[in-house]
Amino acid sequence: MIVNCQNVGKMQPLKLRGEVGMFSFFVVSLVSALYFYVDAFKSGLPPKRWAFGGLIIGPLLLPMFNISKHIAWRKAVGFGSVSISA
Repeated sequence: MIVNCQNVGKMQPLKLRGEVGMFSFFVVSLVSALYFYVDAFKSGLPPKRWAFGGLIIGPLLLPMFNISKHIAWRKAVGFGSVSISA
């Protein structure tokens, strides 16, 4: 029995096929679009616009969404008001 010792200790990179990567990107985009639609609807923001952005950009849209949600809330409550949350 002859053993080839050239590849011992070398880790081979995991090779995913292109279809798996595209499918997972599509699923993440759909879940992001659904999340942004529901959360924008609850926050009083335009839900279709945020759902489309979530579909195109995906979860990278989350910081911009949180800032827009906070600004919309401050416009509704007022910038000079104080709120204490428990």
